[in-house]
Amino acid sequence: MYYFIEIACVIAEMWMVHMFLESLYAKRKCSILQTLGVYGIFGAIITVLSLLPNMSFVRLAVTFIGIWSTALVLFKARVIQGLLSGVAYCAIVAVNDVISTVCFQLCGVSSDALMSSNPARAMLLIVAHVFLFGIIVILGIINRKSNTKMSVRVLLPVLPCWAISILLGLVFTWQCLVLGYEWHPLFLVVLIGLLYTNIIMIYFTNKTSEQAQLKKDFEIAEHHYAMQQEYYDQLRVQQEETRALWHDISKYLRASQIDKSDEALQEVQQMLDSISQVVDVNNRVVSVILNEYFQVAKDAAVSIDLDVLVPAELFVTAADLYVLLGNTLDNAIEACMELPKEQRRITLKLKKHNSMLYYEISNPYDEKHLHRARGNYHGFGLKNVAKCVEKYRGKLEVTKSNGIFRVVAHMNSL
Repeated sequence: MYYFIEIACVIAEMWMVHMFLESLYAKRKCSILQTLGVYGIFGAIITVLSLLPNMSFVRLAVTFIGIWSTALVLFKARVIQGLLSGVAYCAIVAVNDVISTVCFQLCGVSSDALMSSNPARAMLLIVAHVFLFGIIVILGIINRKSNTKMSVRVLLPVLPCWAISILLGLVFTWQCLVLGYEWHPLFLVVLIGLLYTNIIMIYFTNKTSEQAQLKKDFEIAEHHYAMQQEYYDQLRVQQEETRALWHDISKYLRASQIDKSDEALQEVQQMLDSISQVVDVNNRVVSVILNEYFQVAKDAAVSIDLDVLVPAELFVTAADLYVLLGNTLDNAIEACMELPKEQRRITLKLKKHNSMLYYEISNPYDEKHLHRARGNYHGFGLKNVAKCVEKYRGKLEVTKSNGIFRVVAHMNSL
């Protein structure tokens, strides 16, 4: 029974290792077989060392090497980052073991009993891994990045089960080894079941959150495709209009030279103004988004001053660019619509320098302005913009000064 507990705990620990590294680094593109192979070898070595006597320090050293190797092979971690991850995880494990041992000793269980292969040792292993599970989940929430779904709402449904698992482990141990109750292997099965119940709850909660995010991304992508089609349609119409007008424009210019009249030049200017404007900033995704909002701004009599210098390809995904640009432009246009037409002006800057993307948008606003409800695709809220910026290890600044609302974002390449 003891060997079964050791193996079950090692399997659970491999999942915790994965969850720990996932909260720190983005995953590499590895097949399921590669991932299972890495964790299988790592777990097999740890299992053997766990079953051998007096191998605690060796096991800790191998855990460090395993964390380092896994971070490099399965995750996009640099060598130094892998080393620091190994040190951090081993420190967590050491502190966790001390806390678990102290809790058992406070329940009256001797150190000799905990170090031998008996029910006390087995219960200590389970409770220690339940403790470790809680620590890893909390750290995952604190250190959450773009590649993890960890959040406080993930912890809430797991917290009661986590607390009950620890409490039952301590109560079972105290009753059996201190009060002398008859020990039964079913106690260990119950505790292992609770440990894996915690893991399964986290797994399915994360999967549900991931599916919700994928649905949102799909809706954004679907709308973005519609925007793209509209952009190309407008571009084609503009080209056709331009070709058709060139013949008439040349005639008016010749007429203006003959009679030296300003009327012909005014006609030419009106023709040029009638040609639809299409935004083109060298980046297809940014052009599509800005083109849509230029039309919205034009309908609302809002002018937009652009200062955009970006390459054809950016490290920010199309969906994230739409969340960033779409939300802030939506808010800026709405704020401007509360002002007189002569004050409706938005300034937008978007520039890439080395591995950083700089974004700034500013607009005047009325203090009495209240943001209206958003549609299904626009205005995901500044909280979502903040999450988007955080995803790229960036910084978001929102300021209000002298009647100007300004949003500044710095985003870094992952």
